[in-house]
Amino acid sequence: MNQDIVIKDVSAFAKINQFLFMPLYDWAGKYRSGNFYKGNTAFLDCNRFDYAEEDINHVLTMQKEKDELIAEDYAQLMDLLNYMHPFREENGRSTRLFLQCYAANHNQCIEKSYPLSNHDLIQALTDANVHEIARLIKVEKI
Repeated sequence: MNQDIVIKDVSAFAKINQFLFMPLYDWAGKYRSGNFYKGNTAFLDCNRFDYAEEDINHVLTMQKEKDELIAEDYAQLMDLLNYMHPFREENGRSTRLFLQCYAANHNQCIEKSYPLSNHDLIQALTDANVHEIARLIKVEKI
């Protein structure tokens, strides 16, 4: 396994955002300092990011104990990362890469059909419906 992609904690999320978007945005990899809304969706208050990091790191720690992760495990992380929504832009792409790297750490991959833009997935994330998010992603062994 390539040690460069090991996801140990949520700090990798910011590193991924920075790696992907540093050429485009000077704020790449840095958490937003204001609050953010998209349509009718309000994301986590920026003053509470430390609590979100704690929750995500707790889930990552608990999942370490499992022999094999299932779609619901990835869906739970996707839901938490989406609600945190720490970056001004490109949260979705950063989440996808974070989850793919995390899956690779478990000798798995999230099937290529994981939608880049999908109304059903967006609605499931808006509703924080982990069961529906899990239904929309497929996990494969590598």
